[in-house]
Amino acid sequence: MSKLSQFFGEELINLVTKVDIQQNLEEDILELKFKLSGKSVSALSFAARYSEVMQNDMHHWFFRLKLNTRFEVFVWRLCMNAIPTIDYLFSRRLADSNLCPRGCFELENIDHCTATCPKLIQVIILLKTWRFPIPYFRSFSECMNKLNEILVRYPILPKCTLFCFFIHG
Repeated sequence: MSKLSQFFGEELINLVTKVDIQQNLEEDILELKFKLSGKSVSALSFAARYSEVMQNDMHHWFFRLKLNTRFEVFVWRLCMNAIPTIDYLFSRRLADSNLCPRGCFELENIDHCTATCPKLIQVIILLKTWRFPIPYFRSFSECMNKLNEILVRYPILPKCTLFCFFIHG
């Protein structure tokens, strides 16, 4: 304790002394090695921090599908407008313009990236010519609402569709 007080303040000393040290181990081991959940650190922190928020979120039904955690984090970030689009970066003064850098000359926000980008629409048109039944949406919210409607009618269908989509690309 005397050595700690030479270098650290009282608050940090209290935190350090509260750390549980396992005397039977030969060397230090990361705590996550004992959690055999297979989840990454970001997935564990996401689940711990936002499990309560998702229950109140308008898209909480999406997280009940129990999809891949990375994909859930991605959709959650879309719902919270936390994807680093040009508009997001521009609002934080990290970009000079908020227009799409792909030559669309439109505001690049979540709706543009997920529904209205002409480049995305060209890909959807091409997939439709190959007989893939992909619908058009005017916004990300419309896409999520439609997925929720499908979930109400056919509870297993959205999970199967998304699973197949991400497996087969």
